[in-house]
Amino acid sequence: MLSIYKSSAGSGKTYTLVKEFLRIALKSPDKFKHILAITFTNKAANEMKERIISALEQIKNDGAAVKRLISELAAESELPEAVVIDKAGKILRNILHNYADISVSTIDSFVHRVIRAFTYDLQLPMNFEVEMDRDKILTETIELLMDRLSEEDDNVTSAIVEFAESNIEEGRSWNLEYSLIQLGKELFNEDAYAHLEKLGEFDLKEAKKVRENLHKFAAVFEQKVFDEGKKAMGLIANNGLTSESFFQTTKGIFGYFLKFANDEFPKDSDGNSYVKKTIFEDKWTGGKAAKEDIQTILSIKEQLVQCYSSIQSHYSNYGGDYVLAKLLLRNFYSFILLADIQKLMEEYKKENSLLHISEFQEKVNAIVKEQDAPIIYERIGDWYDSILIDEHQDTSVLQWQNLLPLVENAQFKDEDSLVVGDGKQAIYRFRNGKVEQFAMLPKIYNSESDARLREREVAINNYGTQTKNLAFNYRSRKEIVDFNNSFYETLSGFAELKNKSIYDGQAQQQGRKAEGGYVSIEFLEDGDELLLEDNRCTRVEQIVSESKAKGYQLKDIAVLTRSNRNGSMIASYLIDKGIPVISSESLLINNSPKVKLILSVLGYFDRREDHIVRAEIAYYIHLLLLKKEFRFELFDFKCVESIFEEQISALLDKEFRAYNFLTYQLVDLLHELMVFFGLRDDDPFLQFFLDEAMVFSSRNRSNIREFLEWWEEVKFNRSIIYPETLDAVKIMTLHKSKGLQFPVVIMADADWPQKNAKRNFWVDIDKPWLKDIHVGIIPVVREVMQTEYAPLYEEEEASSFLDLLNLLYVGTTRPEDMLYILATQVKRLPDKNNSVTALLINFLNEKGFWDGFKNYEFGDVNTVRLKKAGDGHEKGAYISERVGGVLKDARRITIKRNSRLIWNDGKSEELDKEV
Repeated sequence: MLSIYKSSAGSGKTYTLVKEFLRIALKSPDKFKHILAITFTNKAANEMKERIISALEQIKNDGAAVKRLISELAAESELPEAVVIDKAGKILRNILHNYADISVSTIDSFVHRVIRAFTYDLQLPMNFEVEMDRDKILTETIELLMDRLSEEDDNVTSAIVEFAESNIEEGRSWNLEYSLIQLGKELFNEDAYAHLEKLGEFDLKEAKKVRENLHKFAAVFEQKVFDEGKKAMGLIANNGLTSESFFQTTKGIFGYFLKFANDEFPKDSDGNSYVKKTIFEDKWTGGKAAKEDIQTILSIKEQLVQCYSSIQSHYSNYGGDYVLAKLLLRNFYSFILLADIQKLMEEYKKENSLLHISEFQEKVNAIVKEQDAPIIYERIGDWYDSILIDEHQDTSVLQWQNLLPLVENAQFKDEDSLVVGDGKQAIYRFRNGKVEQFAMLPKIYNSESDARLREREVAINNYGTQTKNLAFNYRSRKEIVDFNNSFYETLSGFAELKNKSIYDGQAQQQGRKAEGGYVSIEFLEDGDELLLEDNRCTRVEQIVSESKAKGYQLKDIAVLTRSNRNGSMIASYLIDKGIPVISSESLLINNSPKVKLILSVLGYFDRREDHIVRAEIAYYIHLLLLKKEFRFELFDFKCVESIFEEQISALLDKEFRAYNFLTYQLVDLLHELMVFFGLRDDDPFLQFFLDEAMVFSSRNRSNIREFLEWWEEVKFNRSIIYPETLDAVKIMTLHKSKGLQFPVVIMADADWPQKNAKRNFWVDIDKPWLKDIHVGIIPVVREVMQTEYAPLYEEEEASSFLDLLNLLYVGTTRPEDMLYILATQVKRLPDKNNSVTALLINFLNEKGFWDGFKNYEFGDVNTVRLKKAGDGHEKGAYISERVGGVLKDARRITIKRNSRLIWNDGKSEELDKEV
């Protein structure tokens, strides 16, 4: 049976997944090998494995912490508790001896395994490499594109010039290569996949002709409606009439025709309310009109109505196509470049035997959607009996369609499968997540328009499904739960939320026996950007101090922000105030001055005459070792190599010569430099930097230049892993906070606006006046509503509001004890629910609480920290592989991932010898 769990925040989703995994595994000691668990991130996969092992260990020992789990497993498996405990021990031993056989992974990792196993069926080169970095592929492709710029390739050259000029005119980035890379990302969206074949068919030689046709069609339409406007104004002028004689003067029908006569368009093609009153309610004349003018207007009104009707008729017949032509022209050069980028990118990937990770799903889906029993799943389907899928709300359309045959196979075998998710926490639409798929389960998204999906839907439902709601919140104290229940009951009633089912039954019951809890909504003064930033930072510092006074440690406090910029600003402010913080930037290895010193020295070894790296070495020596300000003007960086090294030697009071270091391999060289400069090897940043260097060396040559080039590419996504016991305020984005919980949460910039996730729509085109193009991209702008593609815009508007609401939900459901929401004051009360500030104000209004921009408090203002086991400060050890003198032997270590290679026949001597 397929079980669908709807799991709100804090309701024990991971507990449920682990319990279901164990319940199925209890059927036999080897059953765990036939369970496939799919998670959204590698971190979640690792956490689930750890929880499974930990739970089995505790059950085996009949631990007090798992009494409830043992009881539930016994009841659901219809086994005595003693049998559950005994079986848990056997399963644990089996898993530990065959750890490679436990299948808990991300969906991309799973599909990668499928593709590796079926390269022939998928017509891929046997030696293909997986490229994780989308930007790297695009960068190489854009370089190829730029190399082609010439007078001979006029279409592409003109397109790039026009593209660059339009970027500058619209205030976007002046960096051409960056803009082209951002444009190229459109090719990696799932929305684009269905259109790429048509894009590849587009002949760039026809670009000029297509553009001329678009301009011609638009010009003909404009000429027609403008001529009607001129005709109407000519009639008015020839009869000696002015605007003063007409109803509402220039605001009414007179102004409407005047716009067209001046080769302009009115705001509304059918006119405003005054124009409509004139046409449909016969209100033609103004109060100041002379009698003779009234008679004249009445005598020509039928002709004016005819002009209006002619304009409306033309709009009715061709208006949508006209707007489409203008939108296609707005993105025309982007379209031309995308067509060329796609061709070049396919060539680059083919030449280098590359496959980007995003293509996995597309390759598999091409087979899955064509076959009843996809050949690539025949063997896998026989191996896996049960499928467990986590975070289903964030899966893409292709991902879910690719998993359906496995779910269908499990149903056919009469095995148990599980899908768990929460539509309210769907915040990854920009990564192709489609929350509607989860919301409509057990029905299959798009099954009504796809016969294959319809067949699978019927098959899955025929073998039984059940939907369960995890209604208890085990994370938050009572007042937090009550506030969120009330808050989202109100917000889900707003008209902007189109898919009401996502928030149906959102109210939670108290699962944690903890009274109290506190929520504060504040509106910070916003005189200008600097004042708001200062107020935001100051208030965060105050809340941190207030929380400490209530017994909370710094590590209990999390500051959540919508943007990285705001998080960085708050982190810098708190650090200046002497408050330790953990943030994405503070954890970057590359931000460590000690690491920068080592990198500068490596740069010097590679480029001895580089004045910049020489200056960096001197600067960091003064900063780290001499502890004094460095004056650049007193140092000679342009001298010969030997003189520079003498200057460094004088600073250090010991000899510094490059040739003394260059005999070492890369990792040993780094270690020698640390010793030479007296840098403590227990520094976490240096530890992790050495780890990264060791990983690089294991895959590449120990070449300084190659290492520095590689580091330049990866330096912004290599961080240290901090110990949980480190006492510091955590600062992260709302997206990073998903799945986490903290005693005190400060939402520091709860004022972000509704924002579309898409920049462009991919559309199929079938127009008799545009025969040379069958696909296009149009910008996500309101004018799309005037075309046949209006449903796309309506869907995007509804989805972007859901994004806004869901991200707010994620933030407000992170706290255990206290929640501070810092919004921004606005000059005028909002009339639309298009920002977090608007949602907060309208919630307070709906509840009758609104009384201006003041502090609104809910729950117990005297909430204090509850005593927990393990309280206390510890320095903690950073999680890192220690690197030392034994590194030179590191590659000689081999690890067996399957105990059968050693223990199955009892002959330990069969252990492979050291290579």
